[in-house]
Amino acid sequence: PTPPPTPLPQKFYPDWSGGTGTCIDQSVTPPTNNYIFIAVTGYLEDTLVDCCARYYQNTSYNDCITGGGGEVTGTGDFYVDWNSSPRRCVKDCPTSNGAPCGGLLGPGSGRVNHHNSADCCADALASIKQDYCVAVSEGGTWGGGGDYYLDTSENICVQDCGGAAPCGGIVTQSYITTYPTIELCCSSKLPSLDSAFCVAQSNPDSTGTNLWFVDRMVCKKDCVGSGDECGRASRYDILHDTAAECCSKMLNWMPSPEYCESRSDPDTYGVPSGSKSTGLWFVNYADNVCNKDCDSASTDAACADLSDGSSVNLYDTSLECCNSKLNWIDSSTCDTVSTSGAAAASTGTNKWYADFSSSKRCVMDCAKGSENPACGGIVANSAGESFYPDVVQCCSKKFQWYQKDLCKALSEVGAGQDAATNLWYVKYGSNMCVQDCPTGGAVSCGGNPSSFSEPMYTTAALCCAAKLNWLNQDQCDNMSTNGASSPTVGSDLWYADYNGKKCAKDCPDGAGAGCDGIVEATHGVAMYDTVAACCSQKFHYVDGDLCAAKSDGTGYTNKFYPEQGKSICHQDCATSTGGVCAGSPSDLSIAMYTDISSCCTSSVGWATKNKCEQIPATESGTEEYYVKWSAKTCVKNCDKSLGGDCGGLMETWDIPYGSRASCCSQPAFAWTDDCKNG
Repeated sequence: PTPPPTPLPQKFYPDWSGGTGTCIDQSVTPPTNNYIFIAVTGYLEDTLVDCCARYYQNTSYNDCITGGGGEVTGTGDFYVDWNSSPRRCVKDCPTSNGAPCGGLLGPGSGRVNHHNSADCCADALASIKQDYCVAVSEGGTWGGGGDYYLDTSENICVQDCGGAAPCGGIVTQSYITTYPTIELCCSSKLPSLDSAFCVAQSNPDSTGTNLWFVDRMVCKKDCVGSGDECGRASRYDILHDTAAECCSKMLNWMPSPEYCESRSDPDTYGVPSGSKSTGLWFVNYADNVCNKDCDSASTDAACADLSDGSSVNLYDTSLECCNSKLNWIDSSTCDTVSTSGAAAASTGTNKWYADFSSSKRCVMDCAKGSENPACGGIVANSAGESFYPDVVQCCSKKFQWYQKDLCKALSEVGAGQDAATNLWYVKYGSNMCVQDCPTGGAVSCGGNPSSFSEPMYTTAALCCAAKLNWLNQDQCDNMSTNGASSPTVGSDLWYADYNGKKCAKDCPDGAGAGCDGIVEATHGVAMYDTVAACCSQKFHYVDGDLCAAKSDGTGYTNKFYPEQGKSICHQDCATSTGGVCAGSPSDLSIAMYTDISSCCTSSVGWATKNKCEQIPATESGTEEYYVKWSAKTCVKNCDKSLGGDCGGLMETWDIPYGSRASCCSQPAFAWTDDCKNG
């Protein structure tokens, strides 16, 4: 019989052909493929675990072990338990073993890849705070790291711990930055806040920073207490070491820092200490005195309540206050009234002050009824009253709308008296100026002007020029000085009379050559010293002599002017004179000449001399001959009426010849003897 086969040793090989996904013990089920036995191929492993580990990785490994009848064991490493809350790392071991075991996965799960919880937390759960993650992964509790972090809901720094403040809760997320001290947290996360304020706000047991901040019109101390100076600062406040520093930096618009200091910290800055007062002086315009800023309990008569001194200037003494704020009041009187609280008796200062109530003028501080008419009575209480050393200063300060000389005169002569400056002012209704002097005196006197602000002038002429400049200034001056009924006068100057097309003289009609009446309104009228100047400026297109003759009444210039239509020149002289006299030309712009020859040559050059100069025939002509083409012969240059060879006066274009023969010898007559024979 055949001997039984030799049993194979226990070795494991992968069951690829069977598809069981595990390893088979060859001693139980020998392989059918001989290549499994070839040593060099190395497919055989001593144990099921070794075979599965070699041929079935990741999740197939666990199936290989259990499929081969083995039992999967944990690796002892850590993996993330994503289903836990909070998420943590757990150990690859049965949960029955207790924390940190999170369940058996085995090496084939592919999720177990961290040797310890710290590595797992750092690599897989980086968003969770490391210490917290490790603590809960190991099955323990985490009470916080004790560092500080920013609580954005309260905008303060809190401690990383559970429980009451200063704990703000345990930090579990790694994005929250923590700091070893509260100061470092404040400076890093809340740099806009004052560091001391941030630390105090973050500390629930804090009683404040004891620093100073602005609260409306004063500074408050950041503290907890019943004192009026205490208040609680906010995150928006700027803190200062002292009330004085707070006042000077934050309320520096106040003119006197002492007010802010005494109202903010009375114990340090109050006068006396503990009182909300400065002991300094301020103006009281209602009573025209200076009062002292002192405690309400004070019995000092100079004291007054300064409820709001934020915009008030404070002074060390009442005199300094008087000089600065009530400088129109006598300083010694102001000082006396301010310090004593009562007016000082006055016997009169002989200074000037404004009397607005009755006489509307400046008066002297002296008893009425004295020899001085300017006395307006003694001022019983001079507080609030302005005094001046002289009447000029009083007028300029208190009645500055008055004409200064008039104010002075009214003030010096006293009420009910005739004050006069002898200056001149306008009286529009009469178109003249009158003098400030009592009526009934000189004809120029008009009394005081109805308006004391009326401009006044030293002379009538200046008044006329300034206030009535459209009138004839000489006439205005004459009427103002000599009265409205004074004879009219003129300036004897020349002006353009466009209607008469001439210059006229500003003088009574008929009073002299060229006089054409008085020009009532000379405003805008150009006046000239001579008729020649007037003519050259206003009638420059007219011959100067013609304009002057027409203007001054001399009538004629005896110059010559052309009448081109008749080819003659006339003389500017009376027609009754005869000859070439034809009166003045109707066209004033026509050219005028000093002699008739120049007139003919320049303006009627085409006419013969005899024609232009109007020489009678009996007086004209010569012994010369010229060609008369219309008669086809030569004739003598003489009027036809004289008979003989006279053929009329030759024209300027005709050529004269010395004899008939020389005239007839011209080529035009060479073919006939008719010319020579006449």
